[in-house]
Amino acid sequence: MILIFAALILGLVVGRYLPLPPRTSALAGQISTGALLLLLLTMGIRIGADPSTMANIPRLGSRAMLFAMGAVAGSIFAVKGGTDLYKRTRRQGGRS
Repeated sequence: MILIFAALILGLVVGRYLPLPPRTSALAGQISTGALLLLLLTMGIRIGADPSTMANIPRLGSRAMLFAMGAVAGSIFAVKGGTDLYKRTRRQGGRS
């Protein structure tokens, strides 16, 4: 877990002090999307390969679906709020 946060913090520092050109930034976005899709694929493969998890899917059913939908909705709202705050801060010249 520490490695994950260290990578995130390093990325924030690099992004803040070494801004990427627009083309490189767009490429980084595409790489991030591809990596996320690969992560989801491998998670699906792992779940599908686990007989115990697959056997419990009918029992988990709606609770698991609601949990997943809540996590997705929460993520969307958090990103939207963060993006709006970032844009507002940038328009004000970096002042909060």
